[in-house]
Order: sequence, then structure tokens, then C-alpha cells
Amino acid sequence: MDDASETREESLGDEAFDTVNSSIVSGESIRFFVNVNLEVQPTQAAENDSPGGCGLLHTSRKYLKLKNFEEEIRAHRDLDGFLARASIILNETATSLDDVLRAMLCRLAHDPQNTEPDCNLDLFMAMLFTDAGAPTEGKAHLLSDTIQGVTATVTGVQYQQSWICIICTSKALLRRHVCISRLVRPQNWGENSCEVRFVILVLAPPKMKSTKTATEVGRTFATMFLDITFRQELLKTRTEEEFKEALVRQRQLLTMVSQCPALSAKGYSMNSI
Repeated sequence: MDDASETREESLGDEAFDTVNSSIVSGESIRFFVNVNLEVQPTQAAENDSPGGCGLLHTSRKYLKLKNFEEEIRAHRDLDGFLARASIILNETATSLDDVLRAMLCRLAHDPQNTEPDCNLDLFMAMLFTDAGAPTEGKAHLLSDTIQGVTATVTGVQYQQSWICIICTSKALLRRHVCISRLVRPQNWGENSCEVRFVILVLAPPKMKSTKTATEVGRTFATMFLDITFRQELLKTRTEEEFKEALVRQRQLLTMVSQCPALSAKGYSMNSI
């Protein structure tokens, strides 16, 4: 059964959920977390009273548990679904985050396998950011929902700077979509994203099973990109086929690591920055 059919059959409410399902939040295996920025629109009176057009920004962070490729069959299905309808952009030359994301959305919109009848690029661009698309005074142009790799140290939290996973839930979608873009040069997009080479974009409708939400799909790919050796291998790929083959090899490695913990002690590390 495809995502569109399941979407129509689900009986959940119409509201989109901005928080992470608590079943995937754990104090164990802390490796990456989801960052949700929810803009709180000030009232007209507050806008008049606040100096300099200041507003409020709600930021919520939650640790996510790594995807277990041996026990969670959904991880394999997420990757298989992506490989079957792969949207991969190699050697993206755009330098701004907005331009990179717009190129990724255009790739999804013009995909012949895309089944979305109402693909409004401006609408999706607006949903990816906290300021509804157009920066104005008092509004912060920040990504609304992301997953990034982190390592906890005695001095604080260190971010993996070379990749970022951006997730979005929209009622305008009928199925899930994943697009991966590899940038020609590292880009500095601000704090915690100073050397970005890979952008993973995950879109999903809200009426999905708990194991098929945008966050869960993002968790699958974030677990894979957590490994610096894998990211270096992706940088060397020259074609989409080579890129997909590297993804398959990484899945096999993660499955083996889950089955044989001793492999981790022999050099496989999920903590590399």
C-alpha cells in the first residue's frame, strides 16, 4: 500500500504535529537531536508596543535515538523507497540556503514520479522557515525543523557542521518525499552550520503512521550521515548510481554493527565530527 492510500485511510485529525513522538526520544545513544523553531505571532497591540518590531521565537530541542538497522525494518523501507524514486542533486552550485532548498523543491516538483497534484513551491519554502517565507522586521529567517548530529562533551555540545537534515510536514502532500543535495563547496549558514556539504530534505503529510512521519524518515538518513567516513565516501561519488551504491553499503555496515557490537570497537565510530 503506497503512502497516498495510507494517507487517505488514516483517521487522524488535520492538525500537524510539531513535537517529536516520545517513543523515539531516549537518554541512551544520544547522537543527534531535532530542533523545532515555532514562531509565535505577536498581537497587533504587542507589535505596536514592542520596540524595534521585536517578536517571540519558541525553540524546542529533543534528543533522538539512533535508528537500529537490525531491529527497525522501517529503516530499510525508508531507504528502499528513496532508492526507487531517488532525488539526488550532485555538485549543487547555489551558495545560499534558500537557493539550495528551492532547487531541491524544484527537483521534487518536476520529478516524473511525483504524484503531488498541488505542489506549490512558495508554500513549501514558507513552511521550511520560521518567518513564513519573507523576512520582515522583527522576524527571524530560521529553519523551522531540523535534525543534526551532535557529540556531548565536558564543555558542551559539539555539532557536526557538514550536513543538516530539514524536515517538513504539510497537509498539501499525499506521500513522503526525500531529496539529498551535495554542494560543490562547503557553505557557512550560521551557527552550527558552518561547513555544510550535504542537505537532506524530508517532506511528509501529517496523516501517517508513527513510524512513517517526517521525523522518523529523517532519523533514518540522519543515522546514516552521522558517520564521517560515509560522508567522505559520498564526496567521492561521481554519478547518482555511485551515490546510491554508497547508501546501500552504509546500510549494510549499520546492520552489521547492530549485529556485531565488536565491529564498533574495531574502528567504526558514530561520534566523528
